[in-house]
Amino acid sequence: MELGDLLKLLETFEKSDFTELKVKLGGDSLSVSRLKEKPEKKHKSVKTGSATEEVASEAAAAPALSSGPVSYAPADKASLDAVYTEVTSPIVGSFYSRPGEGEKPFVTVGDMVKKGDTLCIIEAMKIMNEIKSPYSGMVMAVLPEDGEMVDYGKALFQIKED
Repeated sequence: MELGDLLKLLETFEKSDFTELKVKLGGDSLSVSRLKEKPEKKHKSVKTGSATEEVASEAAAAPALSSGPVSYAPADKASLDAVYTEVTSPIVGSFYSRPGEGEKPFVTVGDMVKKGDTLCIIEAMKIMNEIKSPYSGMVMAVLPEDGEMVDYGKALFQIKED
């Protein structure tokens, strides 16, 4: 995910009614939640290489207001799996996020999709196969890059179901 996509996702989160957002891309993960109360300052040791640093972290619950501050914390795999459903590739081929060069992508992070909406195209043996959404929800991540080869079963999208 590029910085612009991440910023757009955070901006969409800040404008939404959501109180929590968790994203995992490759080995990286991001967890964002709104703060309900004044955060407590806690210190913990984080080992980086051979040095140990003291790091301040904020711990709080989610608020009811959508304009509150946002805290960032790493998410674990179990909590991500509970939040998003992955759409996987049914075939081996080249992933394309848009119908043609220079055109808008079928979906981007933050888009709402309905069951049956086209998410992407996978080209296999010169045949363009439209991949449709198996359910309705919000696109939380587009995992492969445009033109990237994907294998059968590879995660293509993460969608938060309605």
